[in-house]
Amino acid sequence: MAEILIVDDSYLMRKSIKKMVERMGHTVVGETFDGKYLMQKYIQLSPDLITLDIVMIEKNGLTALKELKEKYPEAKVIMISSISQRIKVLTALKYGADHFILKPLSEEKLKQVIDEVLEETPDPQSEKLSLEEEKEMIGKQREQITHSTKDKD
Repeated sequence: MAEILIVDDSYLMRKSIKKMVERMGHTVVGETFDGKYLMQKYIQLSPDLITLDIVMIEKNGLTALKELKEKYPEAKVIMISSISQRIKVLTALKYGADHFILKPLSEEKLKQVIDEVLEETPDPQSEKLSLEEEKEMIGKQREQITHSTKDKD
């Protein structure tokens, strides 16, 4: 399961998100109330995922997101905000947010988005073919080559 960093100025929202993600089996490795601490926490904790609010006291989530993604483009970030202005959503996505959820937040929606964002790329080892599958594939390729050369004759 994932290690998650929660960044939101609302204590109640941080607690709510924490309860939800822990029920999903994830671990909250850290919390902070302002975007100005995002970079420091990211470096310190190396979370798999960040939930990030937009409106905060000193540094808003959009500015913090932009700075984070410039240095760590691989960081996975879900914006969670009550601001539904189209321009804010588009800006967040432009700056590299992996997803955007509008408050009020439901556990079902949060789970769906976390699962989607954390969906891992397939393990190359798991994509290796068995010897029989490899032989079958080579045989089919030979057939295709044989048929295509016969068609040219």
